[in-house]
Amino acid sequence: MQDIDLIQTGLGLPEPWEVKACDLDIDNGFFDIVIDFSPGSLFPCPKCGRKDCKAYDTKQMSWRHLNFFEYPAFLNARTPRVDCPDCGVHQVDVPWGRRDCGFTHLLEGYILKLAKSTPVEGIAKLLGEHDTRLWRTILHYSDKIFENVDFKKVRRIGIDEITSTEKGHHYITTFVDMEASTPIFVTEGKDASTIKQFVEEMVKRGGDPATIEDVSCDMSPAYISGINSYLPNARITFDKFHIVKSLNKAVDDIRRQEQKTCADLEKTRWIWLKNPEELTYNELEIIKKIEKENPGLKTVEAYNLRIEFQKLWDQPTHKAQKFLKEWYDRALNSGMEPMRQFASSLEQHWEGVINWFNSHINSSVICSTGSHADFPYQSACGI
Repeated sequence: MQDIDLIQTGLGLPEPWEVKACDLDIDNGFFDIVIDFSPGSLFPCPKCGRKDCKAYDTKQMSWRHLNFFEYPAFLNARTPRVDCPDCGVHQVDVPWGRRDCGFTHLLEGYILKLAKSTPVEGIAKLLGEHDTRLWRTILHYSDKIFENVDFKKVRRIGIDEITSTEKGHHYITTFVDMEASTPIFVTEGKDASTIKQFVEEMVKRGGDPATIEDVSCDMSPAYISGINSYLPNARITFDKFHIVKSLNKAVDDIRRQEQKTCADLEKTRWIWLKNPEELTYNELEIIKKIEKENPGLKTVEAYNLRIEFQKLWDQPTHKAQKFLKEWYDRALNSGMEPMRQFASSLEQHWEGVINWFNSHINSSVICSTGSHADFPYQSACGI
């Protein structure tokens, strides 16, 4: 069997498509496959399905395919538009990939399979692709999954952002039905317009934004503004994960400032971000040594404030306000500016923090997948 015949068989191309050439460029690190059709070939109209349409003109197009060994492979085809007697000139659909996608069906399936367990930026590094292109594939199949969501039943939602580049320049906002723990909508961006887009989709699908009772999100002003504007009856609960994340940043900022005059604090960042039960024996010994040799450290005080704050979630509902107020006073009067700033942020978002004791919802259910995207895979692969 010749090389071209082998590739033709492997791709499983239907008539009139056939492999005309293939070239393994080892120096530049890619494998090119040229696909074409014979003169006089007929194609189905992509609009009405009429099967005897002649090519009107062609455009050279390329799709990234699964790697050929370690080499990125590309399918390159002279792709026709057909002149249908019934509905005019239209671009044909090719059997190996979606229109304007740039990836073959098989590569898309591989991307979505990886996305079940691998952060998207990790897939981007593995494939040598920009993660924006990968997110477009994921969002496409996410939309197909969400076609069956019954928005009439949705009452409580979680909203969270996923950063899809290492530098944080591209964001995806995910909406989850908190009662079903199921993603129901995904869109690009992280501003108030993402809430508007969700509401527009909800209305289009027969839902009523006024029926949304609870929303869990972080303390992003954009999300808060969008919720207040487009979900008029929703009670906001600020997610515990994001609140503690902000507190952790305050603790770390204090450590960074203090390590300039206390060398013992260098390379101890992660120790102060752990809970006591998570610390190893060696880490506990490091803390004891630091406390003994450096009495009065603000880092130790900030750490203890963090541990005390996390007891908030264990308080009975009727004691939560009092507990939080006492902690707020301690933080505000601690003399540590990062801790004061965190306390001020709590004051500004007080109601949303306390609302957790009634709603008991956290958008960090979304964070269980982080920047993974496991929900579209079955749709893409037809299972």
